[in-house]
Amino acid sequence: MSPTPSRTPGDDSQTTAEGVDAFATFSKAAVDAAAKDSALLARLSSDQGAPWMAVESAIRDRLPADLADRDTLARSLVPRLLDEVFGTGRWRRERRPKRDDPSREVTWVIATGPRTFRSMTR
Repeated sequence: MSPTPSRTPGDDSQTTAEGVDAFATFSKAAVDAAAKDSALLARLSSDQGAPWMAVESAIRDRLPADLADRDTLARSLVPRLLDEVFGTGRWRRERRPKRDDPSREVTWVIATGPRTFRSMTR
């Protein structure tokens, strides 16, 4: 079983006994796994796009359940996932009215270009 660091995102001071930054390892694994989620990628590639929270959830669900500040880390990894899959500058955010409360807005993500070669070879 891998040691789970109990620190917050951005704190680069903690490593495992083997000298490996477990936090970076968990982050990379979660982004890589979410980048293989064909249903999520199809939604992002569609004209409609996907809610930011759907992307965040896809990443969070692939992080260890006992990881401290898992939600914050997942939120911070959304741009990394989108950049890796579609390329930097090839996706955009859009604010839309919330379906169950049009007085509030929700952030959606829409790909503006095809997936990159790197993401298709995963």
